[in-house]
Amino acid sequence: MNNIANLEKTITQLFRSAIGDGYNEEEIEEMLEGIDFHALSQAIFHNLETVYEYTVDCTLPFAMNYRGLELFPRAAFLYEDAGDCMASFVCCARSLELWMLEDASIAVVSVYHTNVGNGEFITNYRVFKGENWAECGMCIDMEDFADELKKMCEPHYEHQMPEYEL
Repeated sequence: MNNIANLEKTITQLFRSAIGDGYNEEEIEEMLEGIDFHALSQAIFHNLETVYEYTVDCTLPFAMNYRGLELFPRAAFLYEDAGDCMASFVCCARSLELWMLEDASIAVVSVYHTNVGNGEFITNYRVFKGENWAECGMCIDMEDFADELKKMCEPHYEHQMPEYEL
């Protein structure tokens, strides 16, 4: 996260876009006031990872793990809107994910997840859907989302969380 101001602007805009969609101005302000954006920027920077279009993770003998093309070189997972799920020996799930990119912009990704044999063979296929969560059909419970962001801001002991220079 290069700029805390960009992060704060992006998160604030994301919350404000829910006004009139079940939330009012006062509720949104209340949710935002508990977020420490400096701590959040540190947590997001710490959680940045490469997001791939297709991944395979396998624990079976003679199997290979695989990573496809990069969808985003560095992004932090923020929220998942769980969709359809079918479970038996093979668990298949479809959902939408909200990611924050390194430049503090938002990305909505559709993901199709399969899990065979309780984690023996896992695949994920992701497709970028857009930057506006509402236009992409994503449903975000803003209260849960605010709680998750606040959890990311919780203090850590010095040996648990590195401090990054921004």
